[in-house]
Amino acid sequence: MLTVDNFDRSDIGEWKCAYIPEMGSLCWEHPEMDLVVFATPSYITEDETPVEIQYEDGNYEELNTYIHKYGSINEKNHYVRESLGRLFETLRKGYLKH
Repeated sequence: MLTVDNFDRSDIGEWKCAYIPEMGSLCWEHPEMDLVVFATPSYITEDETPVEIQYEDGNYEELNTYIHKYGSINEKNHYVRESLGRLFETLRKGYLKH
């Protein structure tokens, strides 16, 4: 099962990952963007990664859930990180606006 403990938290481009112990979740931030992306493997359901955005005004938007039920931990890491990379690129291009 992919979890916070075995997820690859290395940078994805300029996006940096941080662990928030009080919430048990992972967040991703970009130095030029006023939003935070929450994406925590198995946060609610095993082998699913819910993705939400929190904007600077405090509002949240649920975006997607990446499902990774099959494969090795490395394959699951790769799938979620590739999916996040595509999302981050979309955000950088301004396709998702609050």
